[in-house]
Amino acid sequence: MNLSSTTSSNALSCALRCYVPDLPGCVATGATVEEAERLIREAIEIHLAGMREDGTPIPPPSSRVDYLEVAALQSLEDPRAWKKLCARGA
Repeated sequence: MNLSSTTSSNALSCALRCYVPDLPGCVATGATVEEAERLIREAIEIHLAGMREDGTPIPPPSSRVDYLEVAALQSLEDPRAWKKLCARGA
């Protein structure tokens, strides 16, 4: 089963939050991308096990993921830009 997960951050916390659009309530947070990815994988396994245990049908994946290039955000592709943004609390 392939599920999409979304990872986001904001300048106030600089924590990474992940959620799975096809599994409402399935979320995880981490301090690094690696930690967030590991934790969302664990959260998906736990979420699906709970659904099976409850007899809740597991929905087929329906989310679509597209990546768009936006010129105004290209500078944030550099990890140093994220660190600067988090450091100043913008």
